Amino acid sequence: MQVTGGDTNVTTYFMMRLVADGTAATGLTITTFDLQYTRTGVAPVAKADATALGTTDAAHGDNQMIEVDAADSPGLYRVDWPDLAFAAGVRQVHLAVTYDATVYSEALAVDIDAPVNLTTVNEAAQTATLDTIKAETVLIVADTNELQTDDVPGLIATAQLDLDTITGADGVNLLSATQTSIDTIETDTTTDIPALIAALPTLVQIFTTAMTESYANDGVAPNLTQALFIMKQNLEDFVFNGVTKTVRKLDGVATAATYTLDSASSPTSSTRTT
Repeated sequence: MQVTGGDTNVTTYFMMRLVADGTAATGLTITTFDLQYTRTGVAPVAKADATALGTTDAAHGDNQMIEVDAADSPGLYRVDWPDLAFAAGVRQVHLAVTYDATVYSEALAVDIDAPVNLTTVNEAAQTATLDTIKAETVLIVADTNELQTDDVPGLIATAQLDLDTITGADGVNLLSATQTSIDTIETDTTTDIPALIAALPTLVQIFTTAMTESYANDGVAPNLTQALFIMKQNLEDFVFNGVTKTVRKLDGVATAATYTLDSASSPTSSTRTT
């Protein structure tokens, strides 16, 4: 538990238990209780005989007690302490509640915070803080005013810090140029690029559209279309004449490529010649 030094009308609650079996102690006689507090480093005050409070929600009364509710909160007792127990100047106060040998004694350590000196805070600390803020605000205002007239070398000439125009050193309206760039990007991303994507052929179109016949020259790397055509014609349309193999184009007449065989009767290799 923690209080601020100088707090008044402090109330605590203690759970009292029987020594015999540790169960809640109910129906105890209030005037049999002894109350005592000890402040850190200070001799304990003389114990006080508790007196009874009228009700559980009665106004605070020094060294007064009451059982809270024997049925629904068995063993719980309210204890009101004198204000001097919580005066500033020490770190803790220890509260002790004792009955007789049949009931366990209970104790509670309460931390005491140093009270805040409101006068000092208001008149000294806050004044100094406000003076600092005021000085910094004056500097900010001065800097802002300078931005209205000063040039930014290479970027802004006679700065016009409104939402319509910032003129660059070359006389170009920077905001207008920026907006134009933004508009161009927006057009690209919302109109042009989607249109290009939509115009791309589908897989069905790619695999069902006839290719344009084409062949790479001897010694030249073919593109995909050229590679497919030369392989297709090598399988379907060719003629042997001695050690020469001629591969014909789709029309069955024009020459697509010629190969020299290593044998006219039992070839094992060939070399493209045209």
